[in-house]
Amino acid sequence: MKSVFYHLTGVSVNLHLLRSSFVTYCYGDSQCTDAMKDSLASALRHTRKQAQLTYDRRNSSEKKSLAVSLASELAENTIESLSAQLSDRNAGLDKGSWVALTVEGSTLANPNIMLARIQNLMPGRKASLLWFKATAEKGLYAFHYDEASWIESLDALVPVQVKEIKNSPGLYKLTTSLKKIHRAVLGNN
Repeated sequence: MKSVFYHLTGVSVNLHLLRSSFVTYCYGDSQCTDAMKDSLASALRHTRKQAQLTYDRRNSSEKKSLAVSLASELAENTIESLSAQLSDRNAGLDKGSWVALTVEGSTLANPNIMLARIQNLMPGRKASLLWFKATAEKGLYAFHYDEASWIESLDALVPVQVKEIKNSPGLYKLTTSLKKIHRAVLGNN
């Protein structure tokens, strides 16, 4: 190996220079994993920190760019998983599905929701809704006609379970917990 370098460069190199060049190259390579760096450090009888300080020749901006790219990749993955969760939650929504929305000012201690039924699905992940107003009796809802159309994003809607009251036509009982609906939209706030 030494003779190859001598014939190529005209300079005699020693074993320590070859080792240092190889390890410096490996530490600077973006494909070098932490496990590989640990192995190199132990082969050189260094601690991981000593090897990092000695052989990592990248400047601070190169080190920061790796951290920034890792952070942006993690953020993208988080956004993708959150959007997948939202689409999973609303995957079964169709015309006639019962949904709920939280009202502004709703808290976990005192959840305030609006009950609706999907009248029509629209382009752009939106839905036209029919509103069911809460009655004086807790947990019961009745259809409320309003001339204005009510359109909401599908991402704001939470699918709920509702059953019709047998002896009272037009009255519906919400069987999904109000706190569960609140948590689905706003978390534990």
